[in-house]
Amino acid sequence: MMVPKWDPEHAVAEITRVGDEDGVVAAYSWFDPKVPWGAEQLALVFEALVDNDLPLLYCRTKVLIRLLAPSEASD
Repeated sequence: MMVPKWDPEHAVAEITRVGDEDGVVAAYSWFDPKVPWGAEQLALVFEALVDNDLPLLYCRTKVLIRLLAPSEASD
């Protein structure tokens, strides 16, 4: 499931809504250097993830491109 880092309340609602459904094994988001995942306003997101026994996955786009098509990635 994708969770919006820019809207922690909506992220919590989404985790609560689908976190226990079959096939949901993690929450996904992305790296944003402006607001680190350790920021206090995101604490409720982590509480919801822990309550639903879900890890948080995130990926930087360049890294993902390099993993999927290393010969085509450029800096």
